[in-house]
Amino acid sequence: PYTTLFRSPAAIEKITPYVQPDDRLYLDFEDGVGPFPATEITCRLDIHFRLIIVPQSYPEEGLAIYDTPLTTPLGTIWLKQGAQVYLEEQTRMQVEPTYQRLQLVGNSGILANDVQLLRIEKQTAGR
Repeated sequence: PYTTLFRSPAAIEKITPYVQPDDRLYLDFEDGVGPFPATEITCRLDIHFRLIIVPQSYPEEGLAIYDTPLTTPLGTIWLKQGAQVYLEEQTRMQVEPTYQRLQLVGNSGILANDVQLLRIEKQTAGR
């Protein structure tokens, strides 16, 4: 499933400059669970995903919740447990033309309007 996730050349072009050899990529459903919590507590009514890029040396602690590997032209992207219910089998990431935001789109329409692209170099103290 989700084999068409990164077939958009524009999305690949937008993400590629942030990815280094041996990086690990995570498609994170922002629910406050896991090693990459948002800096503020939110009560979001919309579905929000983040594409998080970390170096191979990033600590493994807490990463077991990303248990679904997605094979993409960018390499393996790990999806968080339970996030599949918010995606469709034909989900794809695209670049919104006006504001150049990454979006997750399915056959039913926009699934996530603004997918944040984050590169995290090292674990923050206290996490």
